Amino acid sequence: MSVAFKAVAILCGLVGLASSALGQETPKWSDIDCAQSKIEGPTGLRCRATQEYSGGTFSEGKVASKALGAGGTSRNWSKFGTVNGMKLFYFLKEATSSGSNIFPEGLEPSVKEFSPQGRGSTGFSSTMPIAGGDFLRFTDQGGENCIAVRKLGPSTRSGNKWYLLATECARKEKTLSDADVASLLASADAPKAGY
Repeated sequence: MSVAFKAVAILCGLVGLASSALGQETPKWSDIDCAQSKIEGPTGLRCRATQEYSGGTFSEGKVASKALGAGGTSRNWSKFGTVNGMKLFYFLKEATSSGSNIFPEGLEPSVKEFSPQGRGSTGFSSTMPIAGGDFLRFTDQGGENCIAVRKLGPSTRSGNKWYLLATECARKEKTLSDADVASLLASADAPKAGY
């Protein structure tokens, strides 16, 4: 075998390895049984999750994991649907290995990026603290009144083990109260998330 042929074979092998590594870093969503979900919340919703994947980036407007050491991995979960006329959406990002940390961004950009009700929404209030997390109010594309809450998991050396976002939208004629905010925050939890 010639030296040039060996060099081409090695290069092709390295390209193949790089391609398969990049494929592992792309989260792919699948439907799951809600009994498997790490998100606690009301019954009667649908659930999805990604595979455990490596890497990630930390950038403006995104909730991302950053691999700080070899083998850093994370996973995303969602729970969504309508219960008693209220549109609900929960999103969880968890670090699944000690080499990963979740770096939370602002609540408004996270709602716009991850919640179906956040796309095209307007009228975002300032983010306000509440016992156990924080919240804001907004109006979705259809003019429905909505709230969003978030919780952060246990602290790590450089971030958190998980980040949980939940949104709730009511009919146009209904205003969501502070009690509704507290109830949504109480319903959203992920006690088994994180490594």
